[in-house]
Amino acid sequence: MNWLELISVIKTGESNTVKFFGKDMTLDEVGIAIVAMANTKAGRIFLGIDIRNCHLYGALETTDTLNTLISTHCRPAINISTERIIKNDKTILAIHINETESRPYYFKNMCYIMDGKTPRLALLEKS
Repeated sequence: MNWLELISVIKTGESNTVKFFGKDMTLDEVGIAIVAMANTKAGRIFLGIDIRNCHLYGALETTDTLNTLISTHCRPAINISTERIIKNDKTILAIHINETESRPYYFKNMCYIMDGKTPRLALLEKS
């Protein structure tokens, strides 16, 4: 993905398959979003860009950091792929979550799904 393709995604905005994180996020929030997307429809997460304030921060996280997060806290483990988009000496990290049949996924023993553009805790329905 190049910068112009990312601009096109930004114009479309957040949804249940696209999420952006600026600088004020935790790895737990990223892990929850990864699990929620894996449990819903798959999707893409972009770290290092705040689309609300149109600010490019750059991501400090690495693919190794994300893989450690997933192997430590996600059950079953989720396969992701990442790519870097560089603009003005800043790197945006794009995380691609593929659709899978191994659902449900859990982050720290909690199951999450996407509710519109927001991850939320999935609750069991009683019949």
